[in-house]
Amino acid sequence: MNVLCRCGKPTPLKVAWTTANPGRRFFGCSLYPKANSCRFFQWYEPPFPEQANIVISGLLKKTNKLSERERMLKFLAKVSTIFQFTFESGFVHVQIDKQLFDSM
Repeated sequence: MNVLCRCGKPTPLKVAWTTANPGRRFFGCSLYPKANSCRFFQWYEPPFPEQANIVISGLLKKTNKLSERERMLKFLAKVSTIFQFTFESGFVHVQIDKQLFDSM
């Protein structure tokens, strides 16, 4: 299916990931979100049943939580290589690998 926007360009088939329409496909201006976009928008298919929206939204939230945890673990792994902690006489000493720190 070849749909043209008001700019006269073919519109790509995209997927919405909003709470109201998770996973629903639509055609949109290929220039969006640039300022010169014609903001063309057209749904590709009818709305999903409410139960499908609930299930997809729940899965999307779980995926986002897992992605956030993964980003945090990667960050902590990187930080743990930069800082070296030693405990001596009741004090915590911190050494920083400046080269690794500057590359963050």
